[in-house]
Amino acid sequence: MENKNAITKWSFETNLWHHPRKYIVPAVLVLEAGIISVF
Repeated sequence: MENKNAITKWSFETNLWHHPRKYIVPAVLVLEAGIISVF
């Protein structure tokens, strides 16, 4: 179980490194939702 999780995390990090733009939009949306829910 741990091993599979490590592989998933690793592939996510490689993807993030090669395609950062793909993750910027969801990250911004999550941040905005967090900010809105705080106020």
